[in-house]
Amino acid sequence: MSLPKILKKILDDGYITGSKIPKSTKSSVDQLVAINALELNILKRGSRYSIGNEEIFQAEISARYPEGLESVINFNSHSSRHLGVKSLKDAKLSRKKYATVQMFVNSPSEVFLNGKSIPDGIESFSLSVLVDSLCKWEINGDIILIENQEPYLRSQSLFSGASAIICYNGRVNEKISEWINESNMNVTICPDYDPVGLDEYCKLKSKIGERLTLFLPETITEDFKYSTSQLLDKKKNREVLVRIANDKNLDMDAIKVLKLIQKWNAGLMQELYFE
Repeated sequence: MSLPKILKKILDDGYITGSKIPKSTKSSVDQLVAINALELNILKRGSRYSIGNEEIFQAEISARYPEGLESVINFNSHSSRHLGVKSLKDAKLSRKKYATVQMFVNSPSEVFLNGKSIPDGIESFSLSVLVDSLCKWEINGDIILIENQEPYLRSQSLFSGASAIICYNGRVNEKISEWINESNMNVTICPDYDPVGLDEYCKLKSKIGERLTLFLPETITEDFKYSTSQLLDKKKNREVLVRIANDKNLDMDAIKVLKLIQKWNAGLMQELYFE
């Protein structure tokens, strides 16, 4: 039985017997007992766990599971990464797969989208583009850079006015960075709000300046309740965070994200904004 199911049973029934606590969650239950969120009662035959301090108990549930116990209990490996962040503050718990296809268009006049044909002048193009090939493209208008796959797959309605949307997977390829630098494109970058994501924004900002905008939802301050401390666990991520914190040239958007990371000692996964 998982910890959320244990807590739900205690809420519903008033207690749970110690015999129903598996070894895998025993340490988590013991931690809740130690802070008086739960109370352990030793009986003649076995033991019982019940709510200790009601205020501490509810605070722990809110901190661990922002959307409540039901959301966590109903989450499974086939749920979306968006729900992974909202329910368990971790997009990586989702194992949902997305079917994709690669398509080359060689006869644009015969291809239609929503009743409209491909504009004249385009001889051929690929929906899956090698980095070396992308750097030969000339795009007028705005482009969007998105760090992860699920947000990329769900991004068209949010950025319907963009000329192109590119998924860069973790770090922006240096060739793509140079391609953007040599162009006149306006760029919006959508990273995870963690040291690596913030670092990518700062690096690109130093190259192209005001042509770069950070995707910064109005609700991000409140949304950091869904942030994940594990994003700061790696030594390299901590080192990146220290380096950024010592950078005297950060703009206001970077400073805002930096302060949120420092306040919560955690990072926020971008999947939250792409439902």
